[in-house]
Order: sequence, then C-alpha cells, then structure tokens
Amino acid sequence: MTQLIGPLHCIVILGIVAGSAWWLQSHLERPPPVRIVVAMTCGPALVLVAALLSVHNCARGQPIQQWLFPGTMLCACWLFAEHQPSKVWVVSGIWFLSIALSMHYAHVVHSEAWIGIPLTYDDSGAVINAASEWHTPISGLYTRIE
Repeated sequence: MTQLIGPLHCIVILGIVAGSAWWLQSHLERPPPVRIVVAMTCGPALVLVAALLSVHNCARGQPIQQWLFPGTMLCACWLFAEHQPSKVWVVSGIWFLSIALSMHYAHVVHSEAWIGIPLTYDDSGAVINAASEWHTPISGLYTRIE
C-alpha cells in the first residue's frame, strides 16, 4: 500500500485542479474590482495558513505542491466564480483538502518508503538517496533508495 501514496497524492492534486477548473468553467463571471482585491489578499492568506499548519523543521521536504496547486485554484475560484452559496463550499473544500494533503505529506516523508527531496541526511547523519518517479513533479514525493 505504501508504494501507492505518491501516485495517490498526484491523483488527488490533479483531481482538485480538474474539478475546480470544471466547476469554475460552469460558474464563470467577470469579477468586480473589490472581489479582485479580496481574492488576491485573502486567497494567498488562506494558502499561507495551510502551509504554516504543515511546515515542519526537518530535512525531509516541505509540502509545497500540496498547497501551491490547490491554492492557485482556490484563488481562481474565489476570483472568477459568480457569487453564490456553492462558492463557499468549493473554496472551503479546496482549502481543507490542501491542509489534509499537506499534513499527510509531512507524515509520509518520515516513513521508510518516501522522501520529499532527492538527497538528504537521516538523524544519524547517513545519506538518504531518492529516485524520481512519474508523479514526483506534482506530488513532490521521491522513492527512497536504500
């Protein structure tokens, strides 16, 4: 099961982007200036909160992709979607998925199978090598090489 975590992160991130884009396309409108200001300040602030909730002090990698891709879609949905109750649900759903993915990433990079950067050191100072896979540019997860 652990070998599927990297592809699973990739699929969920792509699902967030595709689902958000599909929803946005069906609810598109030209934004008024006030919404532009609010979306460009509050959107990145929500992304920053998601990032700060999952940041950790180690050399195993940070969940940048887990909040960058969903955060971009969060800002786009907030900015370009017409005002209606479903917009709140979509934006909050993207935000909670971003937090969940980021926290799961932080847990996964401390396991034995995955790492968040291609070359790092473990707690004893030994070098940990990693290999890139097809999903690495999107998921940010590398397979450990022992």
